[in-house]
Amino acid sequence: MFEHFRQPLLFFPLFVRRIILCSLFSFSLLAITIIIGGFIFHYLEKWSWIDAFLNAILLMTGCGFNKIITMPMTKIYSSFYILISTIIYYSVLILFFAPLVHRLMHALHLEIENKKYYKKDS
Repeated sequence: MFEHFRQPLLFFPLFVRRIILCSLFSFSLLAITIIIGGFIFHYLEKWSWIDAFLNAILLMTGCGFNKIITMPMTKIYSSFYILISTIIYYSVLILFFAPLVHRLMHALHLEIENKKYYKKDS
């Protein structure tokens, strides 16, 4: 997906396209995780849609519960949802910032490679 370090920097319009694609993929993955969590909380605890999605978002970001959970099945689901959604949340952050970090590192590597750090013998 990314260019090799010996290749030249990607043209700016293609770089913007790469950022847009990575952003769309990461936000769609985030939205799917929140939607699945909201639907299951709504089904298991019979909460309103707003409370179910709010709890899904709060658990994903690590803030905790908004409402008290009463059903044992929801407690089991919540523990798995916290683990999976935290992994997905941090993966989305990595996917979102990967093109920017890669371009920065690639530009720095090209700059170092073009300089000469040795002295010529006289």
